[in-house]
Amino acid sequence: MTRDRLLPLGMLRENIRAVNRADAVIVTKTPGVASPSAREEIRRELMAAGACETIFFTSLAYGQPLHLCSNSTGEIRQTTSVLLVTGIANPAPLKEYLESIAGQVTGIAFPDHHAYTQADIGRISSAYDSLSGPDKLIVTTAKDGVRLKEITNIADHVRQALYYLPVRVHFIEDEKLFLNKVYSYAGKDYQNF
Repeated sequence: MTRDRLLPLGMLRENIRAVNRADAVIVTKTPGVASPSAREEIRRELMAAGACETIFFTSLAYGQPLHLCSNSTGEIRQTTSVLLVTGIANPAPLKEYLESIAGQVTGIAFPDHHAYTQADIGRISSAYDSLSGPDKLIVTTAKDGVRLKEITNIADHVRQALYYLPVRVHFIEDEKLFLNKVYSYAGKDYQNF
């Protein structure tokens, strides 16, 4: 972790030497299967680089798919074929998650912050039509869902299949401690929220 590089060559958003200025460190997108010993190794590495003892670990938690237009919930089963459409920097964690719950996942990855065109919609429609079976969905991120929702001339059968997957931050441990620190810093009492 501390041997990583700054974006775009690595995953760090700030130089690791800046860790000594922080009141707390949040290690994001920690795999949910990261063992306590793996987290402890990261903790030791960060502290050796000058981090304070207040280190939190978070992972991503995905919700039920929500329809792009109606917000009704969808269901992904082992029989579901999913077309994953993304315009984000790293779709790998999302794809891995979907592969763990769906029967088949096919991905179309566009560049980060992609502005979808009619040609893109044609590509998405063709890929969706080529998925096998009657149980199939198009899944995207909430961010990409906003962009796709603005496109008016998407075929009805494709629009009916468009869902986005909500994501939230999940604290692996010590969420209340984190919230207490934030509210304390802001001069608020966490218990009142």
